[in-house]
Amino acid sequence: MSSKSRKKTPSPNLATPVVSTGGEATKDTGHDDEHGLLGEDVIHVPKGKNRVQYAVMVALMVFLTIIFLVPGAILNTFLGDGPGDQAYLVFLDPDGKPVEMKRTEFYEEAQSFDRVFGMDGMIPAFGVLRYFLGLPERSIEHEDYARLIVLDRLAREAGILITDQEVAEFLGSIEGLSSDLWVQITRRYDGPAKVEASLKRVLGIRRYLDLVSKVASVPDVGRIEEIWAEEHVELAYDYVALPTEDFLDAAKAEAPDDATLEEWLEGRSDFEKSQFFVPARYRAVIAMMSDPSTATALVERYPDASGDTPEALAEKYYNEVFFTRFPRTDPGEDETPFLPLDDVRDVCEAEAPAYFAAKAWIADMRSRVDAGGELDFSSEAAELGLELTSIDEPSTLDDIREREGLGAFVVGPISQTPPKQVAPRPILDASGIYVVHVTERVEPSLPPFAEIRDQVLEKWAEERSKELALERLAELRDGFEAFAPELEEGEEPAVDEDGNPIEHRRADEAAFRAAAEAAGFEVGRRDWLDRSAPATADPNASEPAHQFFVRHREYAELAEGEVAEPALDSARTTAYLARKVGEQPIDVSKMTPGVYQNYKMRTAGEASNQVRQYLTGEGLDQQYGIDLIGKVAEEDEFDEFDETGSDEEQPAE
Repeated sequence: MSSKSRKKTPSPNLATPVVSTGGEATKDTGHDDEHGLLGEDVIHVPKGKNRVQYAVMVALMVFLTIIFLVPGAILNTFLGDGPGDQAYLVFLDPDGKPVEMKRTEFYEEAQSFDRVFGMDGMIPAFGVLRYFLGLPERSIEHEDYARLIVLDRLAREAGILITDQEVAEFLGSIEGLSSDLWVQITRRYDGPAKVEASLKRVLGIRRYLDLVSKVASVPDVGRIEEIWAEEHVELAYDYVALPTEDFLDAAKAEAPDDATLEEWLEGRSDFEKSQFFVPARYRAVIAMMSDPSTATALVERYPDASGDTPEALAEKYYNEVFFTRFPRTDPGEDETPFLPLDDVRDVCEAEAPAYFAAKAWIADMRSRVDAGGELDFSSEAAELGLELTSIDEPSTLDDIREREGLGAFVVGPISQTPPKQVAPRPILDASGIYVVHVTERVEPSLPPFAEIRDQVLEKWAEERSKELALERLAELRDGFEAFAPELEEGEEPAVDEDGNPIEHRRADEAAFRAAAEAAGFEVGRRDWLDRSAPATADPNASEPAHQFFVRHREYAELAEGEVAEPALDSARTTAYLARKVGEQPIDVSKMTPGVYQNYKMRTAGEASNQVRQYLTGEGLDQQYGIDLIGKVAEEDEFDEFDETGSDEEQPAE
């Protein structure tokens, strides 16, 4: 196909009439069912309409449609080919005989395919067909239509015929596509019968490509060995590892003044600053029933309304509170962690009324607060004869626990309760039943710098020790030979974040070891391992250095002998300087049956894809001499007009 024929041009005018020029398999007359293969069996005359009048009206509409939409086709029928219907596409049929297609024929064929691909935005399955036929994602160009026309003819010549049943099954497999929706969608594309006829052609092309490409899907033994050699090589690394804590004292010796240290703290992220925050503090009042069986005033004010028997109420109480109220102090091996109901049934019967009365009291108080009312918790608790513990100074949960001698189950809900509200349920532990009212919450905050200076200095020194370890290894690396790695054709040298070329260093094994040992460091070796193997294949995978190299798989791309820039491990406790020893092939005899099977499928797929790409691209153009001669002529006319220098402004390309 000529270079000019590959220029971008507008899609065909889809208003052009369709009169198929292909054989029987490609005629767009479709089947007789105008509602499609998913539709109804008949067309119903609207209620109240005379059948004859309705038929005449439909015929008139069809006549007017033909008059206004198909003038070119009618004129060509009576007058023959005019100057506007010259040869547009030429190609060779499978026997090598030239085939010529007129401009109107080409546009009619293009519209036939557009009936399918014009709907791919509404029906994703049609977009999949577009992909399998090698068509562009956006607008389909004249060259693409020409290839579809040739492929359609090749499919028919190969005896491929798509039946109505196969089209119906294809449409039926599309999720969410109902008969009514199909009729509605295809209405703007000449109706379901026309679209389904076009769909047959597209499905036939897909089947042809599938069959031809499948013939080529033969595993290539040579390619299998080539892939194995590319993907399975053994790598080894020399390295130096420096624990960052070894540089902690040196970091503290560099301690900045307080102003600089405070400025450093201000530059930290909110998360890092939060490590120095004073925890949230609370004011609260806690009502306690150390002997719930004596809470008669509470039970009288909020009696149980469930109607349960004392035994049933006791069992219900046990099921709700056994986890915190009845743990064993020292359970034996054969004992449960909690006392069973039978052992504490009498206690449950005595405490259950007070517990459920406390739940009713809490629900009453919370509803009043939610309604905007004021709550005098201390007064109500005193009226009910409950013991009170008041936390008057803002205190952390740990302070409250230690100072008041309360358990974690009692103190924990304080942090979950909004200020001026009551905890949503009674809290129990071995010492009794508690009801918590939170009066104030002071949010976590950063205390004055003077109070946390020592902690900030420790954190600064910890971070600085990491920098010192990396700097020390960078000094060692700077002593090695600088070199420029070989680049692939068209590849640009790598640059850092500032756009400066990255400096590469290398050393042989002897030079690396000598320099490291002279600096007082010990050299380790991560021995030969398959770069493609999972981490579990490494017998020493638990060792820190081996874990470091798993996280730095990019080191495999280093040149032989290249020394990478120093880096910290994931825990940021050790700095590493790594040198790639090299790489060596792994004998193909070590290929497992599973890997071999995978490579067989890959190589077969590669061959199949190459054939498919050939038949949907320029290979098809060359094989069958596809040439859009009419399109080239149109472009030449436009070019000649443009070169004459029109006074009118030409549209921008």
